[in-house]
This record gives sequence, structure tokens and C-alpha cells, in this order.
Amino acid sequence: MSAIYQAYGHGDFPMLAFVAFVYFGHFCLIHCMKQLQDLPPTDTSPRKHLLRSLIWVLSSGILFGFAHQLSTFVHPVAAAFVFATAVSTSYFLFFLYSVHDCHPQPSETPSAGSSFGFRIEVFRVSPPSSKVMNEGKVTREVVPGLENV
Repeated sequence: MSAIYQAYGHGDFPMLAFVAFVYFGHFCLIHCMKQLQDLPPTDTSPRKHLLRSLIWVLSSGILFGFAHQLSTFVHPVAAAFVFATAVSTSYFLFFLYSVHDCHPQPSETPSAGSSFGFRIEVFRVSPPSSKVMNEGKVTREVVPGLENV
């Protein structure tokens, strides 16, 4: 409310419209996400596709709105980076909500011989050391760290 009051007080009507759009878009976005979450995962109704499209449009609109507002304050190279980030995020959201379906359909269930997991077996446990042993001989010194795991 403070941003709306200050924008109105300074006569900055584009900023007033942007802030109102962000608040209205945010509440609509949350409502659409809750509606989508309440639908069953196997539902293929037009309502589900409409909700996914609305989520993408609202998210992209808010992202591009922020990119546009921020681009007036920063260097043109930084503004290009901000717009590139908005485009890539919008593309990712489009892929997530329009192309990719997280929930497998009944025809995509695994067969009896397939598996989605993997198993790690530890054959021998040795204390942490900086020496690499090969058949009882020290072959090299290694500094313990994440890159050597």
C-alpha cells in the first residue's frame, strides 16, 4: 500500500499501474496454483490446461514487468541481462507447465522388469586418509576434499 500511495503522491501513474498489476497478478497466480493443485494428477480436462496457461502468462507478465521497471535504472548491458533472464525463466515455465507433465499417465507405468532406482554397495570401508593405496603400495598423495570423493 505504501508503494501505491507514494506512486500516486508523485503522479507516477505507470508505477501505480505496475504495482497494482503485480499485486493483482500475484493473488491470481496463487489462486490458479491452488486450483491446479486441487485437480487430480491424471486429469486431462481443458480446465487444467487453462490453469497451466494462466500460470505461465501471469508469471511471465510479472517477470517482464519487473524487467521493464528495472531496465530504466540500470546500464543497458545489465538491462539486456535482466530481460534475458526473464525470457529464459518464461521459457522454463512454459516448458514446465505446457510441455512437461510431472505425473506419469497410466500407460507410462513401469513394467515388472524395469526399475527407476539404483543401488550403491560398499565393499570395503577404510578410514579417511590422504594416501591412495593400490595393492598395498602407496601410489600418490591426495588432499581430501569434495572433488576427490
